[in-house]
Amino acid sequence: ESMDDSMAEDKPMGINEMDPLLCGSASMSHNECTIRAPIEPQEASLMQPAMSVLGIDMAKRVFHAVGMDERGKIVLRKRLSRHDLMPFMAKLPPGLIGIEACGGAHYWARRFREHSHEVKLLAPQFVKPFVKSNKNDMRDAEAIAEAVTRPTMRFVQVKSAEQQGRL
Repeated sequence: ESMDDSMAEDKPMGINEMDPLLCGSASMSHNECTIRAPIEPQEASLMQPAMSVLGIDMAKRVFHAVGMDERGKIVLRKRLSRHDLMPFMAKLPPGLIGIEACGGAHYWARRFREHSHEVKLLAPQFVKPFVKSNKNDMRDAEAIAEAVTRPTMRFVQVKSAEQQGRL
């Protein structure tokens, strides 16, 4: 008699992991307890958390975007070409977008506002403290997304085309 057999005899009913009492509504197949939980429609929607803020790091050819949910969890990381940026933004539901302020950021802010997005420009020196590791474009976009959600953050006003032309 092996040690396992003697231990199994000493256990009360329902303690053995193969016992149907522990499996509850699970099915038994080939002496294995398999738990099958149906996926409810509500649970499926919870798997895709809603993006509440998008941070975009601008560049000449490639833009990096990082989306976060309301708790600050990253739900999107995307690298977009200049050509792909506006079709991508048009598909998104209206939301908060953060961009580091520069000459081109004002143009893009005006374009994003055409699609009902709320756009906030941040001065680069206010984004820098939020970069968590070695600097790269994706981490900069993540820092922008985090910084734009801060309640005490100061923002740069988006300039119209006429205001930019005068400068």
